[in-house]
Order: sequence, then structure tokens, then C-alpha cells
Amino acid sequence: MSAPTGTLDRRAAVKALLTKRGDLLVISGLGSSSYDVFDAGEHPGNFYLWGAMGGAAMVGLGLALAQPNRPVLVITGDGSGEVERALPPRDGPYLKNRFRGHLGFAVT
Repeated sequence: MSAPTGTLDRRAAVKALLTKRGDLLVISGLGSSSYDVFDAGEHPGNFYLWGAMGGAAMVGLGLALAQPNRPVLVITGDGSGEVERALPPRDGPYLKNRFRGHLGFAVT
């Protein structure tokens, strides 16, 4: 089934993000975010937060701090994104200098 003109197929977009991922660590939020990551292909670097609304960004931040030499991507939904607002802004001075672009977020 093709998406109507002017829309983005979320599942295809996540699959494209995870193509040729190398050592990328992926944290997915609950619901569709985790389904989309799983559909893109099982990988030992995937961590699915089933039923942990609002936790993906915090886990991603902790993982990025613990694994500073590996890129980390958090894929979460808009509802979880609202809950995760407690996370300091990624472009703030501390995080910008600390992570230098290896912690990314995608909201599906």
C-alpha cells in the first residue's frame, strides 16, 4: 500500500534510518516506534522499551554517556516525546559539547 502524496511512510522512514547502521545503538519507545524498529530488522544494538512511556530519551542519554564512542539513536513517538521533556535540550551547551553529534532523536 502506498502512502498518499505529500505524506511520509513512517515504517519505511525508520527502515531507511537503520540501513547500513554499523554499530549504532537504537532505543525505541513504546508502541509503533518499537514495531517500526523491529520491522527494520532485528539487531543486537536494538533496545525496545515496551510499555515504558517517556523512558526512551532518558535511557538513550544514559547509554550515550556510558558508551561515548558509539552513536545512539532514540526513536520514540510524539506522546512519549511530550513526557520526555524532562531531558535537557540536546542543543544546550553541556550536551552539545559532551556528545558532539553522536546522540540523535527521531520522533515517529
